[in-house]
Amino acid sequence: MRAFRAALPLAILLLLVLVLITGTALIRELIGRAGFLAERETIVAVWAVGLLIAATIFGWVARRALRTADSALSLWILVATAGVLASPLLLILLQDPSP
Repeated sequence: MRAFRAALPLAILLLLVLVLITGTALIRELIGRAGFLAERETIVAVWAVGLLIAATIFGWVARRALRTADSALSLWILVATAGVLASPLLLILLQDPSP
């Protein structure tokens, strides 16, 4: 059960990603006939609000999990969660600069 508590931030992160993508698809379907400019502004607003809410929820859950981490396994699972969060940034570093 303790390992599950440490994996909770990763599970919450994946759930928040799923909710944000689903919400974006739903909003896109609802305003599909409004035109490109209106759709773009609405989708940007939905993503901004969604990412702010997701960051708040994830920060709260990660903080709580870090405070209750009491074993090496828990800490390694939290490190894996941080790796998942950092992976898009690390992929940027792997790109070759243009000549």
